[in-house]
Amino acid sequence: MNPNEARLSLLIQADDRTGALSELLAHFTRHKINLTHIESRPARAGSFDFYVDCEGAREDAHIRALLGDLEGGYHLLVLGDREVPWFPRGIEELDRIATHTLDAGGALEADHPGFNDAAYRARRARIDALARAYRHGDALPEVEYSPAEHATWREIFGRLQPLHARYAARSHQETLEQLRRQTGFGPERIPQAEPLSNYLQRRTGFRIRPVPGLLQSRDFLAGLAFRVFFATQYIRHPSLPLYTPEPDVCHEFIGHVPMFADPAFADLSQEIGLASLGASDSEIERLAAATGSRWSSAWCESKGRSRRMERASCRVSVNSNTPVRQAAEAYRCIGPGRLRRPLSRTIRSPSISLFISSLTRSPTRASACGHTARVCRALSTRVINL
Repeated sequence: MNPNEARLSLLIQADDRTGALSELLAHFTRHKINLTHIESRPARAGSFDFYVDCEGAREDAHIRALLGDLEGGYHLLVLGDREVPWFPRGIEELDRIATHTLDAGGALEADHPGFNDAAYRARRARIDALARAYRHGDALPEVEYSPAEHATWREIFGRLQPLHARYAARSHQETLEQLRRQTGFGPERIPQAEPLSNYLQRRTGFRIRPVPGLLQSRDFLAGLAFRVFFATQYIRHPSLPLYTPEPDVCHEFIGHVPMFADPAFADLSQEIGLASLGASDSEIERLAAATGSRWSSAWCESKGRSRRMERASCRVSVNSNTPVRQAAEAYRCIGPGRLRRPLSRTIRSPSISLFISSLTRSPTRASACGHTARVCRALSTRVINL
C-alpha cells in the first residue's frame, strides 16, 4: 500500500474578470502542485470564491511558497489539511486489495462447521487459490462444483423459493426470472460467476470479482465505487446447509446478485462506494454500519402491501421461522421529495442525499449522518478513473 497522502483545502477570493482563473492556476503550476479539485461560486459583486483541494501539507516547502504567493495577491483562507488513506484510482488497482481477507478462505476458524473436515478444507484452499490468482481483465475462474456441492445449493434454493414467492418484492422476483431465462440461474446447480457477471454488466454495469473470503469494509466499499461486487465462490459445509458463519456462493449469488441488477440499488451502492474513497477509519465504520443496516433490512411487497420482513442472513438459519427479506430497503431511498433538510451544499448526488436523509430518521443512525455527509462532500475532491 502507498502511504497516506496529504491534502490541503483552500478558499481563494479572486476578481471577476477575464483571465483571473488562469492567473490563479499559474501559481500552482509554477510551484508544481497538483490540484485534485476546484470549484467556483460568486462571492460578492466583482469577485468569485474558488474552493481548491491540492496535494501537499502546509509544512511542505512548495506549499509554503505557494501560500506566500497567494497571500500577496488574493484573499486566502486555509480550510485545513488532512491525511488521506490510500484508495484505488482505477479498477485495475483493486488487484491490490482483493486478497486482503479478514478470515475464511482456506483457513477456517475453530467454530466453523468444516473446521475438522480435511477434504472440505482442501476444497476451500483450491477455490481460495483461484480467487487469489485472478487479476482484472482475466476471465472469471470457473469452479467445477461436485455433486455434493450442487446438492447443498439445491437444498438452500429450494427452501428460499417459496419465501421469495411469498415475501420478495415484485421487482426482485422479476429479476430472478430474468436471471433464469438469460443465465439458467435456478435450483438445479450452482451457477458460474461469468454468466452472472455478464448479466449484471448488461443491466447496471456492475461486475463480479472473485475473492477468497470476507474483505475489510474499506476494501469492499472501494469495489462498489467501480461497480465491482466482490464475491466468494466456495459453498458452505454440507453438514449445516442452512447456516454459514461467512458469506458463501449462496449468500452472494442468491442474495446479492439480484439486488445489484436493480438500477436504483446499483446507483446507490456505487455512490456509497465513492463516498468511502479516502475516508477516515471512523467514517468507513459508519458507512459500513449504515449500508449493512440498509442491505439486511428490507421492505417486501406482498399482494400490493409493503411489510417489514426479517431476512435470513449468513449467520441465521433459514428454518428459524424467520421470513426472508429479499427487497433492499435502499429502494425506499430512491424517489422524489424524500429530503427532510437541505443537503445540496454538502452533497451533490441526489441518491446519496436521500440515503443520508433516511438515516436521520433513526435516532441510532443520526450521529452517523454528519460524518457520512462530510465523506460525501469529499467525493468531488477525489479523482478516480471509472
